[in-house]
This record gives sequence, C-alpha cells and structure tokens, in this order.
Amino acid sequence: MPHLLNALLSVAVVAGLLAGPSLRPRLALLLGLGGSVVANQFVWMLAPGLWAHPLAPWVASTAGAITAVALWSLLRTSPTVLDLVGASERQDLVGAPERQDPFVD
Repeated sequence: MPHLLNALLSVAVVAGLLAGPSLRPRLALLLGLGGSVVANQFVWMLAPGLWAHPLAPWVASTAGAITAVALWSLLRTSPTVLDLVGASERQDLVGAPERQDPFVD
C-alpha cells in the first residue's frame, strides 16, 4: 500500500508542477496526469520489483509527463499526421495527378 500511495503522490505532484506555470493549465494537467499514469503503469507491469523502489514512480511520472508533452507538441506542429510519416514526400516522388482545367476545351 505505501508503494501505491508513493506513486499517486508522484503523479499528483508532477502534474501539478507541470500545470502551475503553464499558459493552458487544464491541458497541462491532463497531459501530466495521463503521461504519469501511463508511464507508472508500464513500469509496474514490466518491472514490478523496480517499481517498488521509492524513487522509481517519481522518475516514471516525470518521464511520462515529458513524453506526453513532447508527443502533443509534435502532433500540434505538424499540419497532418501523414506529414509525420512522410506521406507527402512520397506523393511528390510519384507525382501528383495532373488536373484538367475546366475552362479550357
């Protein structure tokens, strides 16, 4: 039970520290909570012995929040998800189909 309380405290503190100075505190709180919980869950599933260490949930919460913010920033700055995988570059290589001008006979 103390390990769970330590993990919950780490999630709350990391999310609060992320949301505090943010210009969009609700979004920062959501990203901090989501990233911290998911990262703690992964560490708990993959290495439960490591997760029982008092510092591990804090490291997982911090890494998860940073990862969530980085992914959100990446998705916000790219015009489309297809640009992330380079689909627009492939279209340039293949060549876009030529459009016919409707005003020319």
